[in-house]
Amino acid sequence: MTANAMKTVPLSAPLAFGKTEISEISLRTPTAGDLRGIKLQDIVDLDVNTILTVTKRLSVTEFAPATLNGLAMPDLASLAGAIADFFNPAGVATPAGATVPAGASYPTTP
Repeated sequence: MTANAMKTVPLSAPLAFGKTEISEISLRTPTAGDLRGIKLQDIVDLDVNTILTVTKRLSVTEFAPATLNGLAMPDLASLAGAIADFFNPAGVATPAGATVPAGASYPTTP
């Protein structure tokens, strides 16, 4: 796998999964099968259902799908950015103008 094979997104508001607190979600690089039935434009458009679906498919962090319903909006946006960056070659400026190195983690809004 390449250097950008994993992305870790820290959560500003941890999620509860049973007795476990999830403070970050790690995502692996998507494959074609992971994106089956997904419109890539929906990721760019921050479509909530698409972001939640893709997050669950790519997550190496274990949790029930319904757990993601408790995501804070800044965390949802951070996950969407991490997912979108899988399609952005390392070191290329993002629309916001920030350069994202391969393997970077994505800070959430304080």
